[in-house]
Amino acid sequence: MLGDIPSCGDTGREKENQMKKIIIFIFFFLFTTVGSQAQYWYKKYVIGNSYSDIETYDKGFMISGGIPLYNGILYKTDVNGNLLWQRRIGTPGDSETIEGICGTSDGGLVAMGYVFREDSISDLFVLKLNACGEKEWCKIYKTSCTGVGYTKIGQIKDGGYLCEFGLDDYPFSDYNCGVYRIDKSGNLLWQSYNLLTPENMIIDKDENIIVSGFVTLTLPGNPNYPFDNSDLLKIDTNGNVIWDSRYSIPLNIPCIGWASQNTPDGGYFTIGSLEGLVGPVADLFLIKSNRLGNVLWSKLIGDTTKVEYAMDMCKANDSTYIMVGQQSDY
Repeated sequence: MLGDIPSCGDTGREKENQMKKIIIFIFFFLFTTVGSQAQYWYKKYVIGNSYSDIETYDKGFMISGGIPLYNGILYKTDVNGNLLWQRRIGTPGDSETIEGICGTSDGGLVAMGYVFREDSISDLFVLKLNACGEKEWCKIYKTSCTGVGYTKIGQIKDGGYLCEFGLDDYPFSDYNCGVYRIDKSGNLLWQSYNLLTPENMIIDKDENIIVSGFVTLTLPGNPNYPFDNSDLLKIDTNGNVIWDSRYSIPLNIPCIGWASQNTPDGGYFTIGSLEGLVGPVADLFLIKSNRLGNVLWSKLIGDTTKVEYAMDMCKANDSTYIMVGQQSDY
């Protein structure tokens, strides 16, 4: 097994005798900032759940995920999306998921995820691999939380890392998002907590943190009808909020921002899902915001006859972006 993660304690978890296969539809959607034509290729992998993707040194891609009730997993593809290899990350008796990955300045890889324990407490971990995929170090961060997830990580200029993760209920019932800053060896420097439910994170050129996700609101005069608004949050390197930009469309259609990327003009693209606007359940949408988080325009993309959810978005060059997501008929 590659890069085993140290156990957070003996969970005594009994796993199923046979692993249930889950078919995830993963597609890379290429679009440019100019013109209306789109080019894309489409791949299917019989795998577990997918969460993040990055472009690698050979112009291929690394995809992170997890096999439910089992281990975290990494997938390596070539430039055309063909699967080259896969690695399971974890230890017997635990259930791990890797959601956040990024390349490091030394040519290696750092991955962030969480360990689910039988006592319903989830712990965070950060795993550093070298260029050959061998483990250099692993840090476990105790949360005392009943659930964590949506983990993302990025490296900054001093060699350290900024980490984002979601929180579920006790003891963080007033917050849904946590941000850590750790040094190059994984030691915690500071932590910050916010309201939005996070889905993804990027770091801009000034090392500010951009978190995309959603906030759950209620209709005026009808507190029993909650709906989600896409949310884009900007935080500085000391954990302070710079601005918080929320987006909704008419008719209070639930919308969730899944991932964002910087654009050449200093603004942002956000990819997300609208529930029930055109298609049967969920449609993909794209939001363009300026550098202050103000929405300039939005549009539907993808196949509105299918159920489509975006999972991640990466930048291939100055004008081309790649998205990984999931699709089903219903």
